[in-house]
Amino acid sequence: MTERRNGRKKRFFDVFRRHQSSTPAQAPRPASPASMAEGSHRLTSLLDWPHSSPSLQIPRSRSLSSTRRTSTLQAVRSQADSLPGHPDARFLAGTSESDALSSRDQAADPGDGVEPTAPSESPSRMMAGLAIFKSALQITEKVADVFTPLKLAVGGLLGILEWVETVVDVDESFEHIANKVTLMAEMVEVYRSMDSLPSGSQDEMTKYLDKVAETLDGVKKIVQKKQDRKIVKRIVLAPADKQAVVDQLRDVDSAIELFLVSAHVKQVKLLRDQRQSFLMKQLDAIVSARHSAVDIPSCTKETRIQLLDDICAWAAYRQGKDTDARPIFILNGAAGTGKSTVAKTVCAALEEGGRLGGSYFCSRGGKAGQRDVKSIFPTLAYTLSQHSPAFAAEVAKALEKDPDAAKAVIKEQFRVLIAKPAEVAFTTADTAPVVVIDAVDELEWPRSNNGPTPHDLLDIIVDQAPQLHLKFFVTSRPEDGLRDMFGPPDSDSRKHVRLHDIDRHVVDADIRGYLTAELDTVGAFREDISALADRSEGLFIYAATACKYIKARNVSVPQGRRLQILISSRANAPTGIDKMYEYILEQALEAEGTEAEMVLRCLHAVLCARNPLSVTEVAHLLRLTDPEYVRCALVALHSVISVPDRDDLPVTTYHASFADYLITRTRSGSKRWAADTGATHRDLFLGCFEIMNSSLRFNVSGCGTSYASNAKQPSRQDLPSYLVYACRFWIEHLTMSSISEEQATQDVCAFFGKQFLYWLEVLSVCDHAKVASLLVKRLEVWLRDKQTEPNADSTDVLARCLRILQDAYDFLIRFRRPILHSVPHIYISALAFTPPESEIGQAYLGLLERRLKVDTARQLTPLPLLDIHEHSRTLHMQYHRALAFSADSRCIVSAADCDVCRWDARTGESIGQPQQGPDIPHSRLALSPDGSRAVSWSESTGCVWDTTLDHPIGRSLKVPTDATSVSLVVFSPDGKCVAAAGITMAEGRDFVICKWDAATGDPIGQPLELAGSALKGGLSLIAFAPDYKRIAATYPRDNLGLGKLTLWDAETGAAIVEEFADVNSAVFSPDSAFVVYGELGGAIHARDAETGDAIGQPLNGHTMTVCSLAFSLDGKFIASGSFDTTVRVWSFEHGRLAGHRVLKGHTASVESVVFSLDGHLLASTSSNGDICIWDAAQNTTGHTNPIGERSGHIDVGVEVVAFSPNGRQLASASRDGTVCIWDAHTGAAVGEPLLGLGHDCGCWPVAIAFLVDDNKTNLVSCSTRTGVHRGPAINVWDVEAAINPGEWSHKGYWGKDGRACALSPDGKRIALGLERQEESSIEIVESATCAHVVDIDMSLSAPYEGDAQADYRVLKSATFSLDGRFIAVCFNDATIQVWETDTGTRFAPPLEVDKWRGGSVALSPDGKLLAYPDSRSEHRNVRIWNPQTHIEQSCMEHTGVVTSLAFSPNGKHVASASWDDAVRVWDVQTGDLVLPPLRGHTRTVWSVAFSPDARHIATCGRDKSIRIWDVTVGASHAPQIVTGSDSPSLIDLWESHGAGFDMSYNGWIIGPQEELFLWTPPEYRTGLSWPRMTAVMGMHPVRLDLRQFAHGSTWTECWSSA
Repeated sequence: MTERRNGRKKRFFDVFRRHQSSTPAQAPRPASPASMAEGSHRLTSLLDWPHSSPSLQIPRSRSLSSTRRTSTLQAVRSQADSLPGHPDARFLAGTSESDALSSRDQAADPGDGVEPTAPSESPSRMMAGLAIFKSALQITEKVADVFTPLKLAVGGLLGILEWVETVVDVDESFEHIANKVTLMAEMVEVYRSMDSLPSGSQDEMTKYLDKVAETLDGVKKIVQKKQDRKIVKRIVLAPADKQAVVDQLRDVDSAIELFLVSAHVKQVKLLRDQRQSFLMKQLDAIVSARHSAVDIPSCTKETRIQLLDDICAWAAYRQGKDTDARPIFILNGAAGTGKSTVAKTVCAALEEGGRLGGSYFCSRGGKAGQRDVKSIFPTLAYTLSQHSPAFAAEVAKALEKDPDAAKAVIKEQFRVLIAKPAEVAFTTADTAPVVVIDAVDELEWPRSNNGPTPHDLLDIIVDQAPQLHLKFFVTSRPEDGLRDMFGPPDSDSRKHVRLHDIDRHVVDADIRGYLTAELDTVGAFREDISALADRSEGLFIYAATACKYIKARNVSVPQGRRLQILISSRANAPTGIDKMYEYILEQALEAEGTEAEMVLRCLHAVLCARNPLSVTEVAHLLRLTDPEYVRCALVALHSVISVPDRDDLPVTTYHASFADYLITRTRSGSKRWAADTGATHRDLFLGCFEIMNSSLRFNVSGCGTSYASNAKQPSRQDLPSYLVYACRFWIEHLTMSSISEEQATQDVCAFFGKQFLYWLEVLSVCDHAKVASLLVKRLEVWLRDKQTEPNADSTDVLARCLRILQDAYDFLIRFRRPILHSVPHIYISALAFTPPESEIGQAYLGLLERRLKVDTARQLTPLPLLDIHEHSRTLHMQYHRALAFSADSRCIVSAADCDVCRWDARTGESIGQPQQGPDIPHSRLALSPDGSRAVSWSESTGCVWDTTLDHPIGRSLKVPTDATSVSLVVFSPDGKCVAAAGITMAEGRDFVICKWDAATGDPIGQPLELAGSALKGGLSLIAFAPDYKRIAATYPRDNLGLGKLTLWDAETGAAIVEEFADVNSAVFSPDSAFVVYGELGGAIHARDAETGDAIGQPLNGHTMTVCSLAFSLDGKFIASGSFDTTVRVWSFEHGRLAGHRVLKGHTASVESVVFSLDGHLLASTSSNGDICIWDAAQNTTGHTNPIGERSGHIDVGVEVVAFSPNGRQLASASRDGTVCIWDAHTGAAVGEPLLGLGHDCGCWPVAIAFLVDDNKTNLVSCSTRTGVHRGPAINVWDVEAAINPGEWSHKGYWGKDGRACALSPDGKRIALGLERQEESSIEIVESATCAHVVDIDMSLSAPYEGDAQADYRVLKSATFSLDGRFIAVCFNDATIQVWETDTGTRFAPPLEVDKWRGGSVALSPDGKLLAYPDSRSEHRNVRIWNPQTHIEQSCMEHTGVVTSLAFSPNGKHVASASWDDAVRVWDVQTGDLVLPPLRGHTRTVWSVAFSPDARHIATCGRDKSIRIWDVTVGASHAPQIVTGSDSPSLIDLWESHGAGFDMSYNGWIIGPQEELFLWTPPEYRTGLSWPRMTAVMGMHPVRLDLRQFAHGSTWTECWSSA
C-alpha cells in the first residue's frame, strides 16, 4: 500500500514538473499560402484564441509528453485521421500547440460594423482542433468522479460539441485549451487514485474545479443558444457569437490556470514537508518513550487532585506576567510513590489543552533508547516539532547545516536542537509549551563514567531553561548524584515538590480511591480496601503490584482468596514494597528443583539483559528449546513482570524498584532469589556464544552483490533478533561475568580464529560495526587485567589470544570504512589487503580463494595502539588542541578551545562529559602537565580551574592594573604555577611575565620584564625550563604565529641569545640543560640552554612546520608533530639529535604530542580531533627510515614536469627545492634529487626544461626569488657529462630583478617579469648565460578596475610556444597578449577574456591557437581561440578549476589538468574528449606535459606523485589485469581505459553506475596503477592482479566452503 501511495505521489510531482518546466508559447508561424485557399469558412477565420490573462504569468505546456498525454493523442488521432483531407502531420508528430497556432490578424475597427476577412486553415484543420478538445474533455469526464460538478459540466459540454462537429465553424485554437484540459485531467486522476488526499487538498481542489465547471457550463450555454438559431441567423450573427465563445473559453483557460497554480503550490508544500520529514528522521527519535506509547496508567479519577491542580497552575503561568512562572517543576519521590502515573496524567491534561510540547518517559527496562541520556534531547526536538511548525522549521534548518547534530554531545544537542529553535519559535506572548521528562533516575549511568550522565542532563536543563520560553516538568527519585540538582522548594529557577512531604492522609486517601477503582470487580469491601491501603505505607507501587497479584490470570488461587491473603493479620502478610516482592517471589518459587531454577534463570536474564529481551530471545539465550518454557517460568510473576502475548515483544519489569530489590544485596540479602549478576552474565555469555557458533556463517545476511552498500542490497535476509543480540552484547556479558580466565581465553581464541569475520558481517549489516573496535579493545584490556598467577601453558595461550585481539583491533581500525559500509567488502577488499603475516591473515586468507592480489613494495603503515575520534563528539571544528596524561597514566586529557575531555588510555572510551571552565568570551585554554588543571584566558582576564570536578569554579588570575592585553598563558613544567607571557604594558614598556600559584591563583613574586621585548611585538610561544632559570619565547612575524626565538634569563629578564630562526614550537629538556625547537621548514635544532650555542647539525625529517615537541621523562627521546601529519620520535643523547622513527596515523596536522608520565605511552592529537596513542617503548628503540617512502620529492606536492627531447627521461620539481630525473619507461629515479642554488634559502623551482646545446643535454630550472635576492635562482645541470647517474656538473646564478614567469619548453629562454613599476615589462634572456634577448613593453592600457590602488597592470602568468618563438602573457585587466620573442613585437591584438583571473594558458606549437581556462563559468570551460582573428575555435567543459594546459607537439590535442584530480585530452578542432578522463591522482593535478612523440603525457600534483600515461587514441592499457572467463563485465570496462571509474576521497573505486568496485587502503591509493598509466614515480607503484577477483553478483565465489 505504501509503495502504491508513493508511486502516486511521484506521478503527482511528475505532472507538475512538466507544467512547471514548460516554456511560454512560441511565436506563431505565419500562415502558408495554402492556408488561404478557397473553401475557408469566413466564420472560422474569426475564431481568434487570445492568450490568458496577463496577470497570470504562468508558463504554457509545450507538449503532451507524459504517458497520459500520449494516450490522449492516440485517442485524438483516431478521430482526426477520420476527417477528410486531414493535413496536420505536425501535431500528430507531437509538435507543441504553439507551433500549431495559425497566424493572427488585427481586427478592424468595431465601428465599421463588419469583420474583415482573414486567411484561415482548411475545415479539416479546424475539425482536428475540435477533436482534440473533445477527446480531452472525454478523458476529464472519466476521471472526475471525485469532483461531481466538474463531471456534470464536462458531460453536458460534450453533448453540445456533438452538434458543433456538424457545423464547420470552429477553430484549431481548441488545441490550446485541450492541452490544459488534458493536464488538468491528469491531476484529477492522480487525486482520484490516491488512497487519501493530503490534508485540506479535497476542499481546495474542489473550490478551483467548481470554477472550471462553472466556466465550462457557460461555454455549453452559449453554444446551445447558438444551436437554437436558424442557419441564416447563425451566419449573420457569427462574429458576435464567435466572440462570446472566445470570451467564455478565455474564462475556462483562466480557471484552469488557477487550478494548476493551486496544485503547484500544493506540490511545493508537499516537497517541503517531505524534505522536513526526511530531516526529522536524522533525529532518530525514540517514539517508544512518548507518553502515548508507554504502558503506564493515569491517575484514578478523584485522586491526586491538589498535586495535579498545582502542576496545571504552574504550567499556565506566563513568564513576566505571573509571580510563580518558574521554568522548571521537579517532582521528587521515592520508588513506588506514583511519579510516573502523575506524569502520564499531566501529559494527557496538557495535550488536551494544547500546551504539551513533548514527553520522554525514561525506562531502565524499556527499549535501549529509553535509558540513553543521548536520546532525550533529539526526541524532544522531534516532539516539539510536531507541536510547533515554527519550531520544526528551525530544527530543519539546523539539520540542513549539520545532519549529525543529534549525535553531538548533549550540551550541543540542547543548544542546536532545543534552545536555538525555541528562541525563534516560542515568544513570551504565548503560554510556554511544557516538556515532560519522567523517571530521570532510570537513565543509564555509563560504565566507568563513559558518556553523559543523568546529572549532566539535569545540569543542562537547570542552566539553560531560565533563558527560554519553554517549561520542563521532571520527575525522579532522590538518588545520589541527582539530589543536588533538585534545589530547594523555594528556588527562583525551579519549583521542587517532594511527594513524601504531602500529608500522609492525603496519600492514603488517594491510594484507597485507586484500590476501590481497580478492585471493583473483585468484590472487595471497604474494610478490605482500607487494610490494603494501610499495608501500602504510602507507596502506590505497592497498591499497583497488589492489584496485579490479585487480578492475575491463569492461576489456581481465586482472586478473593488472594485479596484475603494480602490483608490477613498473620505475621507473614506483606507490608511495604520489599515485603510484597518477597511474598510474590515466595509464591512463584514454591516448586523445588529444576522448576524453581528455571524461574530464577528467566527472571535474572530479564534483569541483566543489556537490551530488553523478547520471550523468543530469552529462550534462545538460555538454551531452551521452546519459548513456552519462558512463559511457564514467568507465569507466577505477572504482577511484577510484563510478559506480552506475542513472543517477539520485550519482557520487562513493571517497575524499576523490583530490579533494584533483586540486585541490591542490602535489600534482597541472602534470599535464594537474590541475583548473582556475575553468574547470570556468564549464563547469558554462554548463550550468546552458542547462538553464534550455530548461526554464524559466510554471507549470513545473504548480500547479493558487492556493488552495493548494506542499505542498498537488492536482496538481503533478515537476521534473527537473538543472533543480533548475541553478536552485539556477548563481549559485554563476558566482561561482566564470573567466568574463569582459562575458559574465557580458550573461547575468545577459538572465536576470533574461526568466526571473527562472520561476526563482523552481522555487526555491519545491523549498523553496530562502529562499536566493534571499542568492544575488542575492552575485551583485550579485561583479559590482561584478569590474568592471575601465570604458568607456562596459560601464558602462551593468553599471549596468542592477546595478539589476535590486537590484530583484530588493527583490522577494524585499518578497514573501518568497508566494514561499516558493505558486508561483501569485508572479504573482497579488507581481507584481501590484510598482511599475510598478521594473525587475521593467517587465520582467514587461506579461505579467500578468488581474490585480488597486490604487487607492490609499499608496506601498510603500523597503526597506533589506539585511535580515538574525538571530533565525533563535537559539531564544530575546534583549534588550539592540547594533550596531557593523568598522573597515573591511565587516562588522557584533551583540550580544544574551551572544552576538556577525558579518555581511558587503554580502551579509548570517553570518560564523562566534556568539562568547560568559567565563561570567558573568546577564551583559549592550556592544560597542566597531568591534566588536572586548566587555565582559560582571553586578552583581558584569566582563570585557573580543576578539570576533575563536575562543576569547576575558576580562580581569577590577577593581572597588573596597567596591562592592556594577555597574549599567552602556560603552565610550568611541574604544573605548580601558571605563567602569563606577553602581557602588554603601557606604551614604551617591555612585556612582562607574571606567575601564579596553580592551586590557589595567588601571585608568585613580581612581574618579570623581558628586556627589549617592547620592540618586537607580542609573544606567540613561551617555554619555561624546569629549573626556572631560562625562558624561551617567540615573537610572531606573520599571521601564522611564526617568528624568531629568543632565550631570556628567567631571573633578570635579560636576553641571552636572540633570533634563532622561524620557530613554531620549543621545549626544554627535563634537566634544563638544552632547548630544542622546530622550524617552519620542518628542521629540528638543539641548543645549549645556558649559552645558547648550537649543538650539532639540525635534523630534517618533517617536510612542513613542526607544531609540537615533547621530551620523554628520562630525556632520552623527543617526539615531534608536524603539519605534514606525521609524528616522529628522535633519539636525544647528550644534547645531540639522532635517528628517528616515523609514526603515521593522522590525516591532519599534528598539533600536540606528549609522553605519559610512566614513559610507556605517547599520545598525539591532530587538528581534526583524532587522538592516537602509541607504544612509546616500541617506537623509541632502533632507527628506521620512513615506511614505504622512495627516493624523490618529500614536500606536499610536485609542481612541474618536463620530458627530455628524446622522451626517455622526465624531470620534476617540487616546493621542497629539489629537482629529480626519472626513467620515463620504468619510473626509476636516475640519481639522487638535485639541489641547486637557492634551495637553502627558501627558493623552489617553478619551471624546468631540458636544453640541447651543441649536442649536449642540460637541465634548466628557474626558482622563486627571496627577500635577499631580487631575482630568481637559475640552475643548469649537464646531464650527459657524469660518469655515474646523478653526478652531474652544475652551475647556478641569480637572475636580474624580477621573477621568472616562464621557461621555454626547449629550455633556451626565460621570461623575467618586472612588475610593480609604472612601466611594467618582460625581459627575455638566454637561460644558459642570462644574456639579454629582448624587452617586451607591457604598459598598454588602464589598470584593472578591481585594483583600486594600482596605476599599472600586473602580470599574472605567461607561457612560451613549443619552440619558444612566441610568448602569451595574462594580465589582471582581463586580457591576454601574444608577442614574438625574437623581436618583442605584438603578434596579435589583446584578447579580452571577461575578467579571467589567471592560471594556466598554453600556445599551440605554431603560436596560432591559444588555450585558456574560463574559471568563471559554471562548468569551468577551457576555450581555444585564434588570437589573431579573435574567433573561438572550440570550448571544452571541465568539472573542476583548470590548473594546467598543454598542446601536443603536433597541435592536434590539448591536455588539461584540474582540481578534480583528473586529466583530460581534447581534440583541438572539435572540443571533444579523445579519451575518457585519466584518473589516478588522489589530489589536485598541478602540471601536465606531452612527450615529444605525443604518445604520452606526464602529470604531477599535490599527492607527491608523478605519472606517465599512454594517450594513444584507440589503445587500451590496464595495469596488468587479465579477466577470467566468467568475470563480470565491470573488469572488462576497467580494462578498456577505466572509463567511468573514479576514486572517492575515502578510498572507494566507484564504477560508472556508482558501483562499489573496490576499496583501497590509504597507503596504496597514491601509487595505484590505473588504466593507461605506464609508470608511477615518487612512490612505490601498486599494481592489482584481478584475474581471480570475484565481485558483483559472483562475489560469494571468493570464499572456500572448507
